[in-house]
Amino acid sequence: MKIRSEIVRTYQAIHSWTGISTGLLLFICFFAGALTMFQSDIQRWADAGIHQVGGDAPTEVAELDALLRQTIRQHQDSMDSISVALQGEGPLLSWHQGRPELGSATELHYASLNDGEVEYYAAHSNQLAKLIDELHRTAGIAGELGHEHLGVYVMGVAAIAYFLALVSGVIFLLPTLARSFLALRHNKGRFRFLLDTHNLVGVVSLPFHIIIAFTVVVFAFHDQFYAGLSAVYDDRPLFEHGQPDAAPYAIEQLPPLTEFIAVAGQQMPDYQLHGIHFSGLGTLRPSARLELVNNDRMMINPVGDILMLHPFTLQVTYSTNPTGAEGIWGRVVSSFFSLHFGSYGGEWTRWVYFILGLGGAYLFYSGNLLWLEKRRQQKKSSPRVLSNMTALTLGVCYGCMAGIASAMVIGRLWPLLPGTDGSQINAVYIGSYYLVFAGCVLWAFWRRAARAVVELKRFCAATFAAIALVSWSAGLLPVGVLAQISSGSGWVLELLALAFAVVLLLSANHTRRSNQFAYCWRQAKLSGG
Repeated sequence: MKIRSEIVRTYQAIHSWTGISTGLLLFICFFAGALTMFQSDIQRWADAGIHQVGGDAPTEVAELDALLRQTIRQHQDSMDSISVALQGEGPLLSWHQGRPELGSATELHYASLNDGEVEYYAAHSNQLAKLIDELHRTAGIAGELGHEHLGVYVMGVAAIAYFLALVSGVIFLLPTLARSFLALRHNKGRFRFLLDTHNLVGVVSLPFHIIIAFTVVVFAFHDQFYAGLSAVYDDRPLFEHGQPDAAPYAIEQLPPLTEFIAVAGQQMPDYQLHGIHFSGLGTLRPSARLELVNNDRMMINPVGDILMLHPFTLQVTYSTNPTGAEGIWGRVVSSFFSLHFGSYGGEWTRWVYFILGLGGAYLFYSGNLLWLEKRRQQKKSSPRVLSNMTALTLGVCYGCMAGIASAMVIGRLWPLLPGTDGSQINAVYIGSYYLVFAGCVLWAFWRRAARAVVELKRFCAATFAAIALVSWSAGLLPVGVLAQISSGSGWVLELLALAFAVVLLLSANHTRRSNQFAYCWRQAKLSGG
């Protein structure tokens, strides 16, 4: 395919500048987003002690129903917000007062059955998974604008530029796509290999990136979209809000859990009910949120589809899987959410999205390096500017990776230190991430790119290896420490962390050898050899 050279240059310029202006923010979002595909595993890893204390879900629903009613009678504060687990491991009931915020020290309460005996215990909320999700949504940009995080709006704007970079990149690549698509020319220098892998990853994952770019814009500016629709709807509300009850219901009027299960089976017969969350049971606006899972369907989020009921009348107030002609738009919206979160297809989809997320992070990292190398070859920027941009790229990318891994390790070890307790754990997570992130950026500027890239890769490898070590070394520690430190997520996180460590260490060694070769070649050239 032939395209005029001036058109190719124009789209190449658009691709370069939109990419370089948003690449670092998008790297953070994509790397953290890849990890959110294992959000439940990460949370179980962080809550290992809680899941070891909690028992399995009972085989009899009546047993769980009795536990729920006994808990509400003995703990009146649980009426504000209490969750019932019908599937999986861990506590059967959990409740808290207020809304747990990132960095806060909210105390969570749990109830379980142990040989028929009711056990109540409390623990501070652990928001490690929420921290990673916030990095995915905001790229770590602090602050709020209205009721939304500032970083969400920034990433909405970045997603628009990201979409332009995708389209322009495909257009200027079209003339050479047929002959260079699968060509990985590792024997023609580091720049050419980096360019080939960048193009390959970008083209292969193009549909995924278009979906992500579009949905991020919608997520970021949904309030503005709804405000625009209000002009069409005039005074009619976009969403119907039910009328409050005339008086609060007595807790004795709460139907048994079997009736909630029956309603779920009627409304979503091909789904499995995993949990019920009750809120405001003593108020005029009580609600019950049922979480239902069917991996063969496109669900609105990784938790599953949602069915909202009035907990006393069992009237359906909202569903993310509406039926009939009136539910067509709702199913379209749910499909976009599902495509963004990868909440369909079960385990294989989760792994595919994880790989695509890491590929996206590599796309932005390699794109920045390609832009810098090309500017260096063409001598279009001063050496100082290029050096600073290279240091910033290395510091941000490896700082993000090391920051997340360090937060996991430090957060796991923190409660074991004398004079500490779980109340500070969420502040420790945030502090650890930003401290390590800032340290890596400063290190990259101080050591300069050639040395910093090897050192930062090795540091990242060490932090990821430590994730596995703090779990697997638990057998060498006293029994009391073992209960606090051993992993509750099985082998997935530990093996993933070791894989990251091995890849980063091999990459660091390869980069060191390449730098030594380049240095010797330059010295020989200067000496006339």
